[in-house]
Amino acid sequence: MVKELLVCQMCQKPWKRIKSRGRKPRFCAKCFAEALVEIEQDIILDEPKPKQDRAKIVHWTCPSCDLSLTTYVGVSQPPICRNPSTHSTKSVEMIQHRREKVQVA
Repeated sequence: MVKELLVCQMCQKPWKRIKSRGRKPRFCAKCFAEALVEIEQDIILDEPKPKQDRAKIVHWTCPSCDLSLTTYVGVSQPPICRNPSTHSTKSVEMIQHRREKVQVA
């Protein structure tokens, strides 16, 4: 086993390790552990909050039977109401309507 002498780029102290193939580490074990703790804390603090895209949520109602439908993805065409109990064989295009915003406490 051949040991090699490396210098930490953070604390500038020399340290030894068993020579192996691949990239050489730039930091000693102590500095690497400290940096890892800092990175983990930053990740926990900066964790993105799940956001719901309000622009894609659309509420639709059928003008004939008042059947309501909510879409959570963007749609290019209005949905068609095919309620057999009210419309028989005729299909009716639904219209978009806005609901009042609900305050979450």
